[in-house]
This record gives sequence, structure tokens and C-alpha cells, in this order.
Amino acid sequence: MTSGSRTMFALHHLATLSTFCRCFQAFDGARSLSLGIQNSSKINSVKSYLKNIEKNEMILSIEKKEYENGRKFLAQIMGYDPVHFTPEQVNEAIEYLLPSSLYTKRARPVFKEPHLVFPPQKQLQCDVNGRPLNSYFYTTHQNFHKIMNEAIYKLEEIKLHFDQSYFNRTTVKPTLKEVHYATSSDFMSKINLMKMINETISDAQYKQWLVLMKRLSEHPLSYLVEEFIQHYKAQICGPTSEIKLPEPFMDSVTNRKCVQAFGQKKNSLAEVTLYMPGTGDFTVNGARLLEIFPELGNREQIVFPLQQTNTVGKVDIIATVSGDGSSSLANALRLAIARCLASMLPIDQGKNRLLVTGLLSQDNRFAERKQPGQRKARKKPIWKAR
Repeated sequence: MTSGSRTMFALHHLATLSTFCRCFQAFDGARSLSLGIQNSSKINSVKSYLKNIEKNEMILSIEKKEYENGRKFLAQIMGYDPVHFTPEQVNEAIEYLLPSSLYTKRARPVFKEPHLVFPPQKQLQCDVNGRPLNSYFYTTHQNFHKIMNEAIYKLEEIKLHFDQSYFNRTTVKPTLKEVHYATSSDFMSKINLMKMINETISDAQYKQWLVLMKRLSEHPLSYLVEEFIQHYKAQICGPTSEIKLPEPFMDSVTNRKCVQAFGQKKNSLAEVTLYMPGTGDFTVNGARLLEIFPELGNREQIVFPLQQTNTVGKVDIIATVSGDGSSSLANALRLAIARCLASMLPIDQGKNRLLVTGLLSQDNRFAERKQPGQRKARKKPIWKAR
């Protein structure tokens, strides 16, 4: 190769190298620009989130000051000590000072703390780089799918433990508890579940969660995950010690444990004597249940406490009813049976389950009187403009 050709080759190589360097610099500049745009967008999103949090905290602080000032002023009006003015007394004062005849309680005036009125704000769900902290972030219901997966993992864990106890002969077989057939009333309602996870779910999603929790609680080894199940059980409202129940005693004639209870609905009264153990005999006023209550709905209402406590065919009942109306008689009889079962059975099987389903609640409603100028209590004559 001559000196001229070598010079031309070197110049061509330098030109190619300079072109490659310019292209690489342009690519690196575009890449750094795109990364800068992404980082700036992430920083802006974090700034926007922090700004919203500061705005929400500022609103809550202002509302708290106004609430405290209003609470102190309300205590002075009612003659209470502002320091020991409880929320229950606040509600009573509002009901006394601002009486309302509105039927819907949500439409009545209230005076509550700000954190009970304003919805809670979700925490930051991504890190500094913008990556979601929750692995279920892209499911649009991350908290719901998280508890669903936790329940599935718990179920598979106890199923594997159950299988290994039989496959491995050296392992001592676990003690199996009596299968408890759970009902939908054993677990928290859809509204309470949405409050817990701070998300809105559909009825189909709630049914899926309910079926999964029932399968988990009905497994023979469910006591291994009892803490997880109890976390989603329905909470009993109010202390259970306030409900007075009759004391069971031994019948000298039949030598069986028995208890007597009363029930009332409007002008209907029911007196029940329940014997345990029994064969399922049910007599009302000396006759069969079908003869006194021919309607299917009334019989289902009466047997409902027995179904909830799984005592159908295991007790004998002798009842006496008096009053008018078939549905009121059935309601009074159901209340008396529920009180007998709550007194006779253990707390977990009887009292707690009946409290959750509302079978131990006394219905004190009466028929409303006829209003003057109207045809009935609520029925009014047809109004015509002309």
C-alpha cells in the first residue's frame, strides 16, 4: 500500500470514527434526556402526593380546632364539664337541641370528630423510583387480592399439613376438631370489609372471599390458622354481659337439663321450656307445630335459632303462645327459643352466634296509631290540585 493510499485509509477511518462518536453522543444525550424526563415526572408525582397530604392535614387540623371549640361551647350550653364531655353526651345534646323527625338517620344533624367524617387517605404506594411497593398494585384492588392470596396460602398450608400427616407414617396424626359449618353471619359484612381494606369491592368479589373463608374455617385443621380466621370474624356489638338469660336446671321428672324463657312481640307472648338432650319433639299449646303455624315462613322463622346453633333434632321444646297475629306469635316464640339456646349451649356455639344474627334482640316496635285527618297512620287521601 502506497503512502497516498494509507493516508486516504486513515482519513476514512477517522471520519467513520467521528460519525460513530457523534451518533453515540446523540444517543446518550437522548437517553439522558428521557431519563431526566422520567425522573422529573416521578419527582413531580411525589411532590403532588405530598402536596395533597399537606392539604388534607391542614384541613383536618382546621376541622379539629373548630370541633373542639364547638364541643366546649356545647358543653357550656348543656351545663357539662368541657374536659369530661364524652361523644355520647355530644350526640345526646345534638339530639336534644336539634330535634328532627326525619326517618333516615343519615339525614339527621350530627356533630362528630373530623376523622370520622372525612374519608382516610391512602399512603404512598411507590418508592422514590416510582415502583409500586405492593405486589398487587396493578390488580386495581390490591388490598382485596392481598387478603385473598393470604387466605389461599393458609388453606394450602393446612391442606399440605393434613396430607403429610397421613403420607409420613412416622409423624403423629394431628387431632381433628369437630367440623364447624360456618355461615355468612360468622364473618364481617361487605361494608365492614370495605372499611378494613379501604377499597370498594363488588358483590361477586365479596361472595368469593366469603366462600374462601368458609372453606378455611370448616377445615379439620383450621385451628392452626385460628388467629387469621378470628381477624375477619364478625364483631359482636356491645358487651354480652348486659343480656340477662335464664339459668338452666335439672328436671326431676325427666332427669334432663332444661331451661325456661319468655318472648314478646307486640301483644303476643310465648313461654318455652327446652330440654337437652332430646329427639326433636316440638309441641305448641299441646299440638304440633304445623297445626298452630301452617304458614311456611312462620315455621322457618321459628326453626332459625335451631339451625344457627346446629341443634335441630337434638332438643325437645314445649311452648305456650297467646295473642293475635301469626307473625307476631312466631317472632315471640323465636325470641324465647333463642334465649333458651343461649343459656343452654356454650358461649361460642350459642350466645355469640345468636347475638351476631340478631336473634337475641327484643323487637319493641308497636303499630302506629291513626293520625287525625288521615285514613290510617300513614295513608293519606288523594291530593288534587283543583
